[in-house]
Amino acid sequence: SVQPKEKELLMRELKIYTKIGDKGYTNLGTGAKVAKSSQRVGAYGTIDELNSWIALIKDSVNEKWSPSPDSDAWQKKLSDSLAYLQNILFIVGSELACPVPIATHKESVKFAFQVIGEEHLQFLEHDIDRMTSFLKPLKNFILPGGHPLISKIHISRTVCRRAERELVGLAETEPEYFRIFLITFTNRLSDWLFTLARFMAFKLGVEEIKWQGKI
Repeated sequence: SVQPKEKELLMRELKIYTKIGDKGYTNLGTGAKVAKSSQRVGAYGTIDELNSWIALIKDSVNEKWSPSPDSDAWQKKLSDSLAYLQNILFIVGSELACPVPIATHKESVKFAFQVIGEEHLQFLEHDIDRMTSFLKPLKNFILPGGHPLISKIHISRTVCRRAERELVGLAETEPEYFRIFLITFTNRLSDWLFTLARFMAFKLGVEEIKWQGKI
């Protein structure tokens, strides 16, 4: 059973408002105090925003609205993939919130948090190749839209691109505390989201909106 002192500590840890950030500052995972306007906080904040959009996509996918006869199978696979990506993004946010010198990023070093690696990048690339195998060759620029779910995916893609830009900015300002691999991963994730939008148009029988190049 939880002792009174332990219970008091637990409640204090779970308290929603701490008042620490009332003056525009926050503490990183390392204990360092930084302004909420810092490049690092902006970067992991956008990763958190992206995670929320992916959650919305997952919730939409789990609705039973698809006209496809094999909807149960592909909806379950996609829902699982989205949940997997949510966990990966949380890990990315944790790494960004706990900056350590890149020189210490070795297998022999044990971190308080997990870090993503090549296997997570390969997951995206293999899935992009799988979805692309169902699609017609891309010969036009594609405009967002055609179905509410497709539009949500495109919004997620643009948020992912913004996260990538913010990570590039962080790499420029704090190169000794930033793994370039995170830029590679977010770049590939935006490609995955773009491909997913096209794949969903295919699965839902929705015509892709092609940019005409004129008005």
